[in-house]
Amino acid sequence: MAHHELIVALEDQGPNIAAALAGRTADGAIEDQGAVTGYASDEAADCMPISQTLASKLCAHMDKLRQDGSFSWLSPDARVQVTLEYKYDADGAVMPIRVRCVAIQYSHSQDVKTEKAEKDLIDQVVKAVVPDRLLETCQFHLTARSRRSGSQDSGLGGRRSDADTYGGWISTSSGSLSGRSSLTRSAAYGARWAARSLVAAQLCRRCTVQLTYVPGRPEPLVQVQTFGASRGRTDAELAQILKQHFDFRCSSLKRDLELKEFQFQRLSAYGHFGRADLDLPWEKPKALK
Repeated sequence: MAHHELIVALEDQGPNIAAALAGRTADGAIEDQGAVTGYASDEAADCMPISQTLASKLCAHMDKLRQDGSFSWLSPDARVQVTLEYKYDADGAVMPIRVRCVAIQYSHSQDVKTEKAEKDLIDQVVKAVVPDRLLETCQFHLTARSRRSGSQDSGLGGRRSDADTYGGWISTSSGSLSGRSSLTRSAAYGARWAARSLVAAQLCRRCTVQLTYVPGRPEPLVQVQTFGASRGRTDAELAQILKQHFDFRCSSLKRDLELKEFQFQRLSAYGHFGRADLDLPWEKPKALK
């Protein structure tokens, strides 16, 4: 029988970072640095890239069928990637045309044949989640893995960064959100909150909001990029609007987004943004003028 060990090592958070997150420093400044980016697009009601939303929904539906016994042969670990063809409008917005490819890597028990598993995944998962109009020319790439190989993808770090955020549409922070409680996580939620607010206010059709924290400064540097999708304002003017309406200090984000009270276990799967199934503070746009 194989022998397994689990090592748990916990260390105290740096005192300067902990004090700033708790709002205990005189000016809110921290002795740490970092840059995070939030994204929003009007291509869907949740202001998320449709490719990422579909991938998350496919994972959630697979898990539902596994838990209710419909797919008793399916193991918990799986990966899903959805590739869409988009067109770019003249105003910088992106519009989905069709799904080009759905790739699923999954693990299954020995009591099901690969052919049946693949048919079930296409018929009962992909076709149940992805709208028919997007599937007309879709290619399916399904790869079965042994249960043993799935252990390498356990945990909340590493490859989870894109899955937690926007599916690779933008460059996010260097670390994954799941399993962390730090400047990176607080700021990532704040950047998404700001980006979604700009799109909801129809000040632009899509944008990124980058927050850059430097040691000794309470407020981060704020940069907005709209890819030409702004409506009557420059990117610099949009950044000024955000500064007038948001307090991006770590302690303020922790307060305004209820980060101390929130139960983050609900975000350990299916992503941290665009979750219509959860009542997330950073998914509630702030009114902007």
